[in-house]
Amino acid sequence: MRVVCPFTRIHPLTDAALQAHAPHAERIRIPENDLVAYCKLLTERWALVEDLLVVEQDIEIRAGLIEEAEQCTEGWWCCWPYMGQGWSNPSGDALIYESLGCTKFSAELMRAEPDLLMVAGSIRHSKDMPPGDWHRLDVSISPTLKQRGYTPHRHMPPVIHHHLYAEGCSCGNQDCRVLS
Repeated sequence: MRVVCPFTRIHPLTDAALQAHAPHAERIRIPENDLVAYCKLLTERWALVEDLLVVEQDIEIRAGLIEEAEQCTEGWWCCWPYMGQGWSNPSGDALIYESLGCTKFSAELMRAEPDLLMVAGSIRHSKDMPPGDWHRLDVSISPTLKQRGYTPHRHMPPVIHHHLYAEGCSCGNQDCRVLS
């Protein structure tokens, strides 16, 4: 399984967790001013048709997660939830369940849906954002997969999210102000 960590600025705890639990992970710098580079990267990786685990720049994975992802046979699309900004989703909690933060796409899914990233990457969410803009890429991929009949297999426990919001880091540690 290929593990990729696309980043503009990788959080030190993300990098340390990758070194400890996924030393083979590819860290791929995304130009900060290129809004569609992330979509291009995922489209290129999709074309390789191999199991792919995406770990975003502010996600801290745990011991055993890579093995769990490799051994999972319950879904072609797996997601590990993480804490968001403190708002609640329809389930009443603050977990984000289907974003790209920590997501596995299987080679079987890529074979069955070879155009998925091209289709999802062509969706325009607003006149101010180009199709494939990283800000809305997750909300392009997830509905496209669901429209095609796929349901994400949700893994627990959640991974740790180190995103700094106005009220503090989503990890809950008020001293975690390394990356905004």
